[in-house]
Amino acid sequence: MHDSEDFFAKLEREDQEFVDLINTMEEGDLYGVLDLNGAAGNGFKNGTGPERTRFTLGAWKFGDDKIHTDELYVEMLLENGPETPIYPYRLVHIRARVAQHPRGELQAWASEIVNAEHVDEELRAFVKVLKEPVDYSDPHLGHFKLNRSVGWFEGKLNEHVELSVQAKSVTNFSSLLPTSNLVINNLEHWLEEAKALAVEELLETYNTGWREKDAPIMDEDQFKGMLQLTSVSIHNCGDHFVLNFDAQGLFTDHSICVPCSLKAGCIEAKF
Repeated sequence: MHDSEDFFAKLEREDQEFVDLINTMEEGDLYGVLDLNGAAGNGFKNGTGPERTRFTLGAWKFGDDKIHTDELYVEMLLENGPETPIYPYRLVHIRARVAQHPRGELQAWASEIVNAEHVDEELRAFVKVLKEPVDYSDPHLGHFKLNRSVGWFEGKLNEHVELSVQAKSVTNFSSLLPTSNLVINNLEHWLEEAKALAVEELLETYNTGWREKDAPIMDEDQFKGMLQLTSVSIHNCGDHFVLNFDAQGLFTDHSICVPCSLKAGCIEAKF
């Protein structure tokens, strides 16, 4: 593992900074349009805390009449969330605090859903916009389509390799172009480093625990030769990206995932 502790410690520190900040913000009225996932009231846990639920507003306003079209993640205690699912593209009125996360995006913590059938003609006009497909083309990276359900622009590096960028809008995508181009322009270097790390961390595991009894011991070059790149994913947290490889049955149907950073290099290899 290469500097992964620093990476994950940074994420944890930033999350705690956000918690400290949002707890100081004044609660207000948040109005918005639910995205295509609606609000189902599904729960999750952060550590040992109470269950929470999360949904996304595709267009929203808070504290004034300005409508924002960058998606806003809204999180609240599950016990205060919707008792029954709220359908996609419904207008909602929420009591919430809003603050900017250290990683850049605005997020909201809500205390209650005041009205799941809010009426606002200005916001209603954005429902049609939110349903329209979003395409983006870059002369170096190619053509992408926004998959709204996961918040990624999806494209192809070539016929065998997918290229995805974690962005919720063209503006977000544009901000990640420098990282994306640095990764792709130096992809051969990153492939060499990722495969070397996979050898270091997984070759012995294969030979001692996953190799068929009648199969010969595999050496480093043979192991590297089995790894075929299938996707490159550029994440929106700093300079991080992930390389995924088809291991061609070395670990049954498991692929090999190598998260990397432009600054720290390849961090770990896992399946």
